[in-house]
Amino acid sequence: MIGLAARPGWQVVVVAQAPALRILQGLGHQCMPVLLPPVTAESDAGAMLALARDILATERPDIIVAGLSSPGDGGIDEALLAVRTVPALLMQDFWGEQNSYFGRGADAFLALDEFAQAINNAKHGKPSFIVGSPRHAQLADLDLAGERGRVRRQLQTGDRQVVFGWFGQSLHHLPGYRKSLADWIEAVAATGDCQVLYKPHPRENEAVRRETSALFTAAGLPHQVLSGWSIEQALLACDVATSILSNCLYDAAYLNHFSATPLIAPIAWLGERDVRTVFDAVVPIDDLPYASADLALIVDDRADGPDIVASAAQAATRHRLWQAARVNLADPRQATDRVEAAILATMG
Repeated sequence: MIGLAARPGWQVVVVAQAPALRILQGLGHQCMPVLLPPVTAESDAGAMLALARDILATERPDIIVAGLSSPGDGGIDEALLAVRTVPALLMQDFWGEQNSYFGRGADAFLALDEFAQAINNAKHGKPSFIVGSPRHAQLADLDLAGERGRVRRQLQTGDRQVVFGWFGQSLHHLPGYRKSLADWIEAVAATGDCQVLYKPHPRENEAVRRETSALFTAAGLPHQVLSGWSIEQALLACDVATSILSNCLYDAAYLNHFSATPLIAPIAWLGERDVRTVFDAVVPIDDLPYASADLALIVDDRADGPDIVASAAQAATRHRLWQAARVNLADPRQATDRVEAAILATMG
Protein backbone atom coordinates (compact mmCIF):
# COMPACT_ATOMS: atom_id res chain seq x y z
CA MET A 1 0.00 0.00 0.00
CA ILE A 2 2.75 2.47 0.93
CA GLY A 3 4.39 1.71 -2.42
CA LEU A 4 1.47 3.42 -4.20
CA ALA A 5 2.66 6.78 -2.87
CA ALA A 6 5.44 6.77 -5.45
CA ARG A 7 3.02 6.45 -8.35
CA PRO A 8 1.80 9.54 -10.27
CA GLY A 9 -1.60 10.76 -9.13
CA TRP A 10 -1.57 8.91 -5.81
CA GLN A 11 -1.39 10.46 -2.36
CA VAL A 12 -1.13 8.00 0.51
CA VAL A 13 -1.57 9.08 4.13
CA VAL A 14 -0.35 6.43 6.55
CA VAL A 15 -2.10 6.50 9.93
CA ALA A 16 -0.39 4.19 12.39
CA GLN A 17 -0.61 3.10 16.01
CA ALA A 18 1.87 1.08 18.08
CA PRO A 19 3.32 -1.43 17.50
CA ALA A 20 2.94 -0.83 13.74
CA LEU A 21 3.94 2.80 14.23
CA ARG A 22 7.36 1.87 15.60
CA ILE A 23 7.96 -0.64 12.83
CA LEU A 24 6.98 1.74 10.02
CA GLN A 25 8.97 4.63 11.44
CA GLY A 26 11.94 2.32 11.85
CA LEU A 27 11.73 1.58 8.13
CA GLY A 28 11.79 5.30 7.38
CA HIS A 29 8.13 5.77 6.46
CA GLN A 30 6.30 9.02 7.26
CA CYS A 31 3.28 8.33 9.45
CA MET A 32 0.50 10.19 11.17
CA PRO A 33 1.01 8.84 14.70
CA VAL A 34 -1.88 7.70 16.85
CA LEU A 35 -0.77 7.78 20.47
CA LEU A 36 -4.02 6.53 22.01
CA PRO A 37 -3.98 2.93 23.26
CA PRO A 38 -6.41 0.50 21.61
CA VAL A 39 -9.91 0.45 23.02
CA THR A 40 -10.81 -2.64 25.02
CA ALA A 41 -13.88 -3.80 26.89
CA GLU A 42 -12.60 -1.94 29.95
CA SER A 43 -11.98 1.42 28.25
CA ASP A 44 -14.03 4.17 26.62
CA ALA A 45 -14.30 4.32 22.83
CA GLY A 46 -15.16 8.01 22.59
CA ALA A 47 -11.65 9.42 22.15
CA MET A 48 -10.68 6.90 19.47
CA LEU A 49 -13.83 7.44 17.42
CA ALA A 50 -13.48 11.23 17.74
CA LEU A 51 -9.90 11.04 16.53
CA ALA A 52 -10.97 8.95 13.55
CA ARG A 53 -13.60 11.54 12.61
CA ASP A 54 -11.03 14.33 12.88
CA ILE A 55 -8.58 12.46 10.64
CA LEU A 56 -11.22 11.87 7.98
CA ALA A 57 -12.41 15.49 8.13
CA THR A 58 -8.84 16.78 7.72
CA GLU A 59 -7.52 14.35 5.11
CA ARG A 60 -10.75 13.81 3.11
CA PRO A 61 -9.69 10.45 1.64
CA ASP A 62 -11.32 8.91 -1.43
CA ILE A 63 -10.92 5.43 0.02
CA ILE A 64 -9.64 3.76 3.18
CA VAL A 65 -7.37 0.72 3.18
CA ALA A 66 -7.37 -0.58 6.74
CA GLY A 67 -5.25 -3.07 8.59
CA LEU A 68 -6.18 -5.11 11.64
CA SER A 69 -5.77 -4.66 15.36
CA SER A 70 -5.44 -7.66 17.64
CA PRO A 71 -8.68 -9.57 18.33
CA GLY A 72 -10.52 -7.92 21.21
CA ASP A 73 -8.93 -4.51 20.55
CA GLY A 74 -10.43 -1.51 18.78
CA GLY A 75 -7.61 0.39 17.12
CA ILE A 76 -7.52 3.30 14.73
CA ASP A 77 -8.13 0.98 11.76
CA GLU A 78 -11.40 -0.26 13.21
CA ALA A 79 -12.41 3.27 14.25
CA LEU A 80 -11.83 4.66 10.75
CA LEU A 81 -13.94 1.87 9.28
CA ALA A 82 -16.72 2.61 11.76
CA VAL A 83 -17.09 6.36 11.09
CA ARG A 84 -16.21 6.52 7.39
CA THR A 85 -18.38 7.89 4.61
CA VAL A 86 -16.17 6.54 1.77
CA PRO A 87 -15.47 3.04 0.44
CA ALA A 88 -13.07 0.87 2.41
CA LEU A 89 -10.94 -2.23 1.87
CA LEU A 90 -9.42 -4.44 4.53
CA MET A 91 -5.87 -5.67 3.98
CA GLN A 92 -5.73 -9.16 5.43
CA ASP A 93 -2.39 -10.52 6.53
CA PHE A 94 -4.01 -13.73 7.70
CA TRP A 95 -6.59 -16.01 6.11
CA GLY A 96 -10.16 -14.89 6.73
CA GLU A 97 -9.41 -12.49 9.57
CA GLN A 98 -11.66 -9.50 10.27
CA ASN A 99 -12.00 -7.21 13.28
CA SER A 100 -15.27 -5.29 13.40
CA TYR A 101 -14.75 -4.07 16.95
CA PHE A 102 -16.91 -0.96 16.50
CA GLY A 103 -19.59 -2.84 14.58
CA ARG A 104 -18.71 -2.02 10.98
CA GLY A 105 -16.20 -3.66 8.69
CA ALA A 106 -14.86 -2.89 5.23
CA ASP A 107 -16.71 -3.31 1.94
CA ALA A 108 -14.32 -5.95 0.61
CA PHE A 109 -11.11 -7.78 1.44
CA LEU A 110 -7.63 -7.64 -0.02
CA ALA A 111 -7.02 -11.36 0.39
CA LEU A 112 -3.86 -13.44 0.40
CA ASP A 113 -4.97 -16.26 -1.88
CA GLU A 114 -7.79 -18.59 -2.86
CA PHE A 115 -7.82 -20.13 0.62
CA ALA A 116 -8.56 -16.72 2.15
CA GLN A 117 -11.16 -15.94 -0.49
CA ALA A 118 -13.05 -19.14 0.30
CA ILE A 119 -13.02 -18.38 4.04
CA ASN A 120 -14.17 -14.80 3.43
CA ASN A 121 -17.05 -15.98 1.27
CA ALA A 122 -18.18 -18.57 3.81
CA LYS A 123 -17.66 -16.57 7.00
CA HIS A 124 -18.22 -12.94 6.04
CA GLY A 125 -20.21 -12.99 2.82
CA LYS A 126 -18.19 -10.14 1.32
CA PRO A 127 -16.15 -10.01 -1.89
CA SER A 128 -12.40 -10.49 -2.01
CA PHE A 129 -9.68 -9.24 -4.31
CA ILE A 130 -6.84 -11.75 -4.35
CA VAL A 131 -3.70 -9.61 -4.17
CA GLY A 132 -1.16 -11.82 -2.42
CA SER A 133 1.01 -10.59 0.42
CA PRO A 134 2.60 -7.21 -0.41
CA ARG A 135 4.76 -7.17 2.70
CA HIS A 136 6.60 -10.30 1.57
CA ALA A 137 7.58 -8.95 -1.85
CA GLN A 138 10.74 -7.42 -0.38
CA LEU A 139 12.02 -10.89 0.55
CA ALA A 140 12.68 -11.58 -3.14
CA ASP A 141 15.48 -9.01 -3.11
CA LEU A 142 17.28 -10.31 -0.02
CA ASP A 143 20.38 -12.48 0.02
CA LEU A 144 18.75 -15.03 2.31
CA ALA A 145 21.69 -17.44 2.41
CA GLY A 146 24.12 -14.61 3.16
CA GLU A 147 21.90 -13.11 5.87
CA ARG A 148 21.33 -16.54 7.44
CA GLY A 149 25.07 -17.13 7.60
CA ARG A 150 25.67 -13.70 9.11
CA VAL A 151 23.11 -14.04 11.92
CA ARG A 152 24.18 -17.58 12.77
CA ARG A 153 27.81 -16.48 13.00
CA GLN A 154 26.70 -13.64 15.29
CA LEU A 155 24.93 -16.21 17.49
CA GLN A 156 27.96 -18.51 17.35
CA THR A 157 25.84 -21.38 16.11
CA GLY A 158 27.72 -24.67 15.92
CA ASP A 159 27.99 -26.43 12.58
CA ARG A 160 25.96 -29.41 13.78
CA GLN A 161 23.59 -27.59 16.10
CA VAL A 162 19.88 -27.40 15.36
CA VAL A 163 18.53 -23.94 16.20
CA PHE A 164 15.06 -23.84 17.78
CA GLY A 165 13.21 -20.54 18.09
CA TRP A 166 10.22 -19.72 20.29
CA PHE A 167 8.27 -16.72 18.98
CA GLY A 168 6.25 -15.33 21.84
CA GLN A 169 2.73 -13.99 21.85
CA SER A 170 0.70 -11.85 24.21
CA LEU A 171 -1.34 -14.77 25.52
CA HIS A 172 0.08 -15.17 29.00
CA HIS A 173 -3.37 -14.72 30.54
CA LEU A 174 -4.26 -18.17 29.20
CA PRO A 175 -3.15 -21.13 31.35
CA GLY A 176 -2.63 -23.12 28.16
CA TYR A 177 0.00 -20.70 26.91
CA ARG A 178 2.35 -21.44 29.79
CA LYS A 179 1.62 -25.17 29.49
CA SER A 180 2.40 -25.02 25.77
CA LEU A 181 5.69 -23.26 26.40
CA ALA A 182 6.64 -25.78 29.09
CA ASP A 183 5.82 -28.69 26.76
CA TRP A 184 7.87 -27.12 23.97
CA ILE A 185 10.86 -26.57 26.25
CA GLU A 186 10.72 -30.21 27.36
CA ALA A 187 10.50 -31.45 23.76
CA VAL A 188 13.40 -29.26 22.61
CA ALA A 189 15.59 -30.26 25.55
CA ALA A 190 15.12 -33.92 24.58
CA THR A 191 16.65 -33.36 21.13
CA GLY A 192 20.17 -33.07 22.51
CA ASP A 193 22.77 -30.60 21.20
CA CYS A 194 20.79 -27.56 20.11
CA GLN A 195 20.64 -23.79 20.35
CA VAL A 196 17.53 -22.02 21.68
CA LEU A 197 16.34 -18.53 20.75
CA TYR A 198 13.44 -16.50 22.14
CA LYS A 199 11.92 -13.72 20.05
CA PRO A 200 9.45 -11.75 22.21
CA HIS A 201 6.25 -10.34 20.75
CA PRO A 202 6.04 -6.52 20.76
CA ARG A 203 3.12 -6.79 23.19
CA GLU A 204 5.08 -8.86 25.70
CA ASN A 205 6.27 -6.42 28.36
CA GLU A 206 9.60 -6.66 30.16
CA ALA A 207 8.15 -8.54 33.13
CA VAL A 208 6.63 -11.17 30.84
CA ARG A 209 9.89 -11.50 28.92
CA ARG A 210 11.81 -12.12 32.15
CA GLU A 211 9.23 -14.69 33.23
CA THR A 212 9.56 -16.53 29.90
CA SER A 213 13.35 -16.49 30.12
CA ALA A 214 13.12 -17.88 33.65
CA LEU A 215 11.20 -20.90 32.33
CA PHE A 216 14.05 -21.68 29.92
CA THR A 217 16.62 -21.27 32.67
CA ALA A 218 14.70 -23.42 35.14
CA ALA A 219 14.65 -26.23 32.58
CA GLY A 220 18.42 -25.99 32.19
CA LEU A 221 18.06 -24.74 28.62
CA PRO A 222 20.46 -21.88 27.82
CA HIS A 223 18.96 -19.40 25.40
CA GLN A 224 19.39 -16.03 23.76
CA VAL A 225 16.71 -13.33 23.66
CA LEU A 226 16.37 -11.57 20.32
CA SER A 227 14.42 -8.51 21.46
CA GLY A 228 16.01 -6.06 19.05
CA TRP A 229 15.99 -8.34 16.04
CA SER A 230 13.57 -8.13 13.15
CA ILE A 231 11.26 -11.09 12.59
CA GLU A 232 13.09 -11.93 9.37
CA GLN A 233 16.49 -11.98 11.09
CA ALA A 234 15.19 -14.10 13.95
CA LEU A 235 13.55 -16.58 11.59
CA LEU A 236 16.64 -16.86 9.40
CA ALA A 237 18.63 -17.83 12.48
CA CYS A 238 16.32 -20.81 13.08
CA ASP A 239 16.06 -24.31 11.74
CA VAL A 240 12.77 -24.76 13.60
CA ALA A 241 10.48 -21.81 14.43
CA THR A 242 7.58 -22.36 16.83
CA SER A 243 4.71 -20.15 17.91
CA ILE A 244 1.18 -20.74 19.12
CA LEU A 245 -0.29 -19.41 15.86
CA SER A 246 1.43 -16.28 14.63
CA ASN A 247 2.00 -14.48 11.37
CA CYS A 248 5.68 -15.29 11.87
CA LEU A 249 4.88 -18.82 10.70
CA TYR A 250 3.58 -17.37 7.44
CA ASP A 251 6.74 -15.22 7.27
CA ALA A 252 8.81 -18.38 7.67
CA ALA A 253 6.92 -20.05 4.85
CA TYR A 254 7.64 -17.08 2.57
CA LEU A 255 11.32 -17.17 3.48
CA ASN A 256 11.24 -20.80 2.38
CA HIS A 257 9.42 -19.76 -0.80
CA PHE A 258 12.16 -17.37 -1.87
CA SER A 259 15.12 -19.42 -0.67
CA ALA A 260 17.24 -21.47 -3.06
CA THR A 261 17.72 -24.08 -0.33
CA PRO A 262 15.60 -25.37 2.60
CA LEU A 263 15.55 -23.03 5.59
CA ILE A 264 12.94 -23.39 8.30
CA ALA A 265 10.40 -25.85 9.68
CA PRO A 266 7.55 -23.73 11.16
CA ILE A 267 5.47 -25.30 13.94
CA ALA A 268 2.06 -24.08 15.15
CA TRP A 269 1.65 -25.27 18.76
CA LEU A 270 -2.07 -25.73 19.42
CA GLY A 271 -2.22 -28.59 21.89
CA GLU A 272 -4.12 -26.74 24.63
CA ARG A 273 -7.87 -26.27 24.33
CA ASP A 274 -8.07 -22.72 25.74
CA VAL A 275 -5.39 -21.53 23.33
CA ARG A 276 -7.00 -23.17 20.34
CA THR A 277 -10.40 -21.73 21.23
CA VAL A 278 -9.03 -18.19 20.98
CA PHE A 279 -7.92 -18.73 17.40
CA ASP A 280 -10.88 -20.85 16.33
CA ALA A 281 -13.10 -17.89 17.28
CA VAL A 282 -11.28 -15.77 14.66
CA VAL A 283 -10.73 -18.35 11.91
CA PRO A 284 -11.22 -22.10 12.49
CA ILE A 285 -7.78 -23.68 12.56
CA ASP A 286 -8.89 -26.53 10.32
CA ASP A 287 -9.72 -24.02 7.57
CA LEU A 288 -6.16 -22.71 7.40
CA PRO A 289 -3.78 -24.00 4.71
CA TYR A 290 -0.82 -24.51 7.04
CA ALA A 291 -1.48 -28.24 7.07
CA SER A 292 -3.36 -28.72 3.79
CA ALA A 293 -0.68 -26.86 1.79
CA ASP A 294 2.12 -28.32 3.96
CA LEU A 295 3.47 -24.90 4.93
CA ALA A 296 3.90 -25.73 8.63
CA LEU A 297 3.65 -28.57 11.12
CA ILE A 298 0.70 -28.53 13.54
CA VAL A 299 0.69 -29.77 17.13
CA ASP A 300 -2.99 -30.60 17.69
CA ASP A 301 -2.38 -32.84 20.68
CA ARG A 302 0.26 -32.10 23.31
CA ALA A 303 1.23 -35.78 23.34
CA ASP A 304 2.42 -35.41 19.73
CA GLY A 305 4.67 -32.45 20.50
CA PRO A 306 7.96 -34.31 21.12
CA ASP A 307 7.65 -36.37 17.93
CA ILE A 308 6.81 -33.29 15.84
CA VAL A 309 9.73 -31.33 17.28
CA ALA A 310 12.07 -34.23 16.58
CA SER A 311 10.75 -34.50 13.03
CA ALA A 312 11.10 -30.74 12.44
CA ALA A 313 14.77 -30.98 13.36
CA GLN A 314 15.37 -33.41 10.50
CA ALA A 315 16.71 -32.12 7.18
CA ALA A 316 14.16 -34.21 5.26
CA THR A 317 11.23 -32.46 6.97
CA ARG A 318 12.65 -29.01 6.30
CA HIS A 319 13.21 -30.00 2.67
CA ARG A 320 9.57 -31.09 2.32
CA LEU A 321 8.20 -27.89 3.83
CA TRP A 322 10.54 -25.81 1.66
CA GLN A 323 9.32 -27.50 -1.51
CA ALA A 324 5.67 -27.02 -0.51
CA ALA A 325 6.18 -23.30 0.17
CA ARG A 326 7.82 -22.83 -3.22
CA VAL A 327 4.88 -24.53 -4.96
CA ASN A 328 1.86 -23.47 -2.89
CA LEU A 329 2.54 -19.81 -2.00
CA ALA A 330 1.65 -17.11 -4.52
CA ASP A 331 4.48 -14.89 -5.76
CA PRO A 332 3.85 -11.53 -4.01
CA ARG A 333 5.95 -9.36 -6.30
CA GLN A 334 2.91 -8.11 -8.23
CA ALA A 335 0.85 -7.53 -5.08
CA THR A 336 1.08 -3.72 -5.17
CA ASP A 337 -0.24 -3.68 -8.74
CA ARG A 338 -3.13 -5.89 -7.67
CA VAL A 339 -3.89 -3.61 -4.70
CA GLU A 340 -3.97 -0.63 -7.06
CA ALA A 341 -6.40 -2.43 -9.36
CA ALA A 342 -8.62 -3.36 -6.39
CA ILE A 343 -8.72 0.23 -5.15
CA LEU A 344 -9.66 1.57 -8.58
CA ALA A 345 -12.35 -1.10 -8.98
CA THR A 346 -13.82 -0.30 -5.55
CA MET A 347 -13.94 3.40 -6.29
CA GLY A 348 -15.72 2.70 -9.59
